[in-house]
Amino acid sequence: MTRITASAPGKVILSGEYAVLAGAPAMSMAINRRAVTTIDVLPGNTSRLCTPGLTDGEWRFDASVAGLPEWIDEPPREVALLIEAALTVLGAILPVISITIDTRDFYDDVSGQKLGLGSSAAAMTSVIQALGRMTGHAQSVSETADLAHRRMQGGGSGVDVATSAFGGVICFARGDTTQVEPRQWPGKLNSAVLWSGKASKTPEMVGKLAGNCWSTTSGRALLEAAHAAAARWDAGSTATLAAMQHYADCLLRFGIDQKIGIFDAGHDRLFELAKTSGVVYKPSGAGGGDIGTVLARDDDRIRRFCADAERHGFEALDLALDPLGAECRELTGE
Repeated sequence: MTRITASAPGKVILSGEYAVLAGAPAMSMAINRRAVTTIDVLPGNTSRLCTPGLTDGEWRFDASVAGLPEWIDEPPREVALLIEAALTVLGAILPVISITIDTRDFYDDVSGQKLGLGSSAAAMTSVIQALGRMTGHAQSVSETADLAHRRMQGGGSGVDVATSAFGGVICFARGDTTQVEPRQWPGKLNSAVLWSGKASKTPEMVGKLAGNCWSTTSGRALLEAAHAAAARWDAGSTATLAAMQHYADCLLRFGIDQKIGIFDAGHDRLFELAKTSGVVYKPSGAGGGDIGTVLARDDDRIRRFCADAERHGFEALDLALDPLGAECRELTGE
């Protein structure tokens, strides 16, 4: 009997959200919450799928011929899209398998809401890694998972998948070619991640952007700020913080001008609080809920800010940088 287990980390966007869609660089870090895909080869004629975290249940299917799986039990649309996109991009014919895609690390324990840590990208990266090993389709995990994830989501920048695939801190940019540059975490720079208590949907937020948004004053300023934040990431913590504050200011103005609510009421309160707390705060990713990042030289300032944020309904998440990207192992036994 063969068992394949693959995992991929989630992500926190440090700078460059939205701007990365127009070719500007984004800084992103992998975090120690992982999507885990486990595949077992089964006897019989029917494959089975479970997705704890995303949704409860078990769905039977047949993927013995090329193309989309034939569902015996109709799964929720988001579950079907994940598997169908992966199989379409891989072009794989599967043996009879049991596949479990576990993303419980990416959901709030109490409310069950998605935290906004890149669960769909981490899930797709782990699925592509596992299915690629199972079927012998040894393409680039990052490129293949990106194609599948974009197919599932209807677009996107690719930074989430790249972070899941490579791990650590990366500088990501997509133009004529995709560029992924590993970076180090700056010395004397401390951080925290805060959960707003409200989930957001990235495709819906991005879909609100006006077609001419990058030719506006605030759009051009955001692109310039994203380039500066990436360029100064390694310039020492003081320069890094100044560049990140400027990026946060530009992101606020861009969201206001585009009327898309990147800084909702909760994020806006913490942004104002940060000004008097000696820290840099901004939403991470699409905003409008999900998470925000806090940066400062002084860890005590971050702890005090997080305590204040919790009084405003936020929760400090227990996260750390994950230096490892997607991983896969295969066990064969009787």
